[in-house]
Amino acid sequence: GVRVPKVQEILRDFLSAHRANDAPALELGLHLNGDEAMSLGAAFHGANVSTSFRVRKVGLVDISPFSVGVKLSSSADESWAKTTNLFKRGAKYGGKAKTIAFQHDADVVCEILYEDDSMGSIALYNITGVAQFAADMRANIPDAKPKVQLSFALDASGLTTISKAEVSLQLEEDDNTTNGAEIYNNTPNTESETTSIQNSSEDTTEINETNKESANNISQDINATQNTNNNETVTPIKKPKILKRSLQIHTLRSGSRTWSSILADAAESKQRLIEAKIADEHRAKLAEARNNLEAAIYATRGAVNEREEELSIVSIQEERDSIRANAEELEEWLYEANDQTPISEFVEKRSKLVDALALLDFRLSERAKRPAALSAARKALATARANATTLWPQEKPWLSTDDLDDLLSKITKVEQWLDDVESQQSQLPPTADPYFKVADIAPKLKPVAALAAKLAAKPKPIPPKTNETVSINATDNSTNSTVNATRNYPEEDASTDPESWDEL
Repeated sequence: GVRVPKVQEILRDFLSAHRANDAPALELGLHLNGDEAMSLGAAFHGANVSTSFRVRKVGLVDISPFSVGVKLSSSADESWAKTTNLFKRGAKYGGKAKTIAFQHDADVVCEILYEDDSMGSIALYNITGVAQFAADMRANIPDAKPKVQLSFALDASGLTTISKAEVSLQLEEDDNTTNGAEIYNNTPNTESETTSIQNSSEDTTEINETNKESANNISQDINATQNTNNNETVTPIKKPKILKRSLQIHTLRSGSRTWSSILADAAESKQRLIEAKIADEHRAKLAEARNNLEAAIYATRGAVNEREEELSIVSIQEERDSIRANAEELEEWLYEANDQTPISEFVEKRSKLVDALALLDFRLSERAKRPAALSAARKALATARANATTLWPQEKPWLSTDDLDDLLSKITKVEQWLDDVESQQSQLPPTADPYFKVADIAPKLKPVAALAAKLAAKPKPIPPKTNETVSINATDNSTNSTVNATRNYPEEDASTDPESWDEL
């Protein structure tokens, strides 16, 4: 871009070399951001042509970068062909329509095309109604020579189309034949520029001056008449009659249809768009995978270096050096990888690097949580044992001995497991992986907690009835008590939070 000093130097040298001797030196404008120039110009142009809202007029003129011409041919006479220019390069968009006029008595095929052959055709039209008009006129005028007028417009979007097609015939002063055609006075047309295509061996264009010359002749005749004797009678000048008829415009090919004239081309274009979309999505995912790996390399290496003292408690020097070395190797590999490298390879390498540091963090977390978790579990088991051996036999004598023995058996089993894993863990160095996880304690306590909750909620049984004659109120109370006594209590799940284990 123009921000590069070398580019600025080349532009200055070019402008200086191509300026006139007496022209002042040109300063290179750097006030406009090159990255925003296209979007800014498009926004200004959109504001100018918009009909939805009004804004301050911005002095922008949109012009055609290409020269557009027209080629005429006739299906009735293969030797007849005409070519002329419609809009030269630099023509303003949305300007006056361009009209071409020529004499012909058969239907016309009109092709709008770029004058650069490599750019191809824009649109193809079949203009009908000329032959019918000529036949109708020759029924009364054998030597009738119809004149065809085609109007072309270059709209604000840069599209060239046929806006109007007419055929006309100028009648003699005494000829009143119409044959269904409309009659017009021969008045100058100021709506568009008119180009007349002459019938000659070469294709030439000439601005039609017929209307202008006719007006000048009329003006001279009037001036000459005024200079004669005022007593003489002035003979009015008769204007020739012109018969006109609109022609039918049939679009054979227009716009983007030029590039996909058959179904196979459209299918191929659609497939290319699908493939391009897939390629773009793959490119985006590849860039994301590359960025994620690069971010993981810097984050992991920085974490090992900054937390050296903390990580040394749960890891040996070789482990930390291995993580650093892996990060260095991945950084070199990252710059050698290309667009052909599978995305899965980026993901796999990142996972291995991140998992290595995550293992050290896991050891630190387990080391910090393990003492409190073991203490809370033993405290909960001690509470449950006290309830089963001392408290509940006295306060809940209706609890069966089998239920209490079953609870004590489960408590003993969990205590033995805790003793075993704690003994095995004590024999391992701090740099080794934990023998058990803190998360493994809660599932072991779950059977004890469920049975303890069931026994704690078991109500006192209702004593048997001793008197058969009871009052209605007594019967109702007994029924309610029986319902309460036979109610089923669901088992409660043990919480994974060590603080809730005290409820055992």
